[in-house]
Formats: sequence, C-alpha cells, structure tokens
Amino acid sequence: MYQEGSSPSAIARIFEVSVQAVSQWVKRGPAALSRMRRRGAKRTAGAVGAQPAAVIAFDEMWTYQQARRRGKRQDVWVWTAVVAEGDGIRWADFEVDDRSEATFLRLYERLPEARLYCTDGYRVYGWLPADRHQVGKGGAVNWNEGLHSWCRGQLNWLRRRTKGYTKSVAVLGCSLAMVLVDWPAKPYASLC
Repeated sequence: MYQEGSSPSAIARIFEVSVQAVSQWVKRGPAALSRMRRRGAKRTAGAVGAQPAAVIAFDEMWTYQQARRRGKRQDVWVWTAVVAEGDGIRWADFEVDDRSEATFLRLYERLPEARLYCTDGYRVYGWLPADRHQVGKGGAVNWNEGLHSWCRGQLNWLRRRTKGYTKSVAVLGCSLAMVLVDWPAKPYASLC
C-alpha cells in the first residue's frame, strides 16, 4: 500500500494500527535498499570481464523536511542515478542529503563504470570523465525526470504543492528505497 502512494495515516486507519506502527514498517526500508543495491551490483559485477554500464544518467530532485513554511523548512536533495545496462535493463540508485559535491561522490562511488555519463550542467558533475560526459537536459537525463515524477506519484511528501512533508531524512531514504525496489525498469532505446 505504501508503495502505491497511500499515506501512513491512511494505512494506519485501514489496518487499525497506530501511525507509529506504520512508521516502524517504513523504517524497515533499509532492507529493501540493500536488496536493490545488491541486485544492481550483481548485474554489473556478476561475470568475469563484465562490461561497463552503457549509460548512467544523474540528476537531483529538491524536497524539504520539518515544515512547509520557509522559517522552519530544511531543504533536502535527492540525487538519482539511472543505470542502463547494455541489455536494455535499467535500475536506479539514490542518495539523500544536501546539494554538495560530497553527496554526489557518495552516490558515484557506489555505481559501476559507464561508457557514457549524462547530466545537466550542474558544476559538481565535473568529476565525471570529460571524454564520456554528455551535458544537456534531453536524452538519458529525461530518464531521471521520469523517475522523479514516478517517485512523486508514489510518495506524498515528494509531491509539489502539498501539505505533506517528511520529518526525517532517514525516513525519506527508507521510503525511497521501498518504492524504488519496484521501479518499473523498462528496456530503453539506444542513444548511440
């Protein structure tokens, strides 16, 4: 239910449990995150002489925690990477923190090498190899925009112009892990 976009309060009403019980279920999200990252690692390092990923597209998504009003609100950034394998399978990973270089590098270091990196023009992407780095808002970067839109549809506190917000970065990370495990990894059309 949570993965389909139901709020914790709605789930608590349906199952006749407290919202805190639902919160505890959500906090089990790291197990889902571990499964998601293991699945990606198996795909990229499974065979001897495994090929690098065909394309990795990076982007950032803004949200906030604590309160909707500016005075109490704390900005949070969700960095996403969509990894496209040579066989057409896509999978995603993410990092939640600020919009700093250190946050990007934590995500980047977890991912396999790629033949092509696609990003927008944000300055932290200067760490990517220049000969394999394509800058622009179209192409593979749109995969991330689609992923962001899908996540906003699944999680109330990522939706724009909403009263919903997360009270903790940890819960946001767990929630994202739970919904990204089931992200529809559809085959992609070749960019090259």
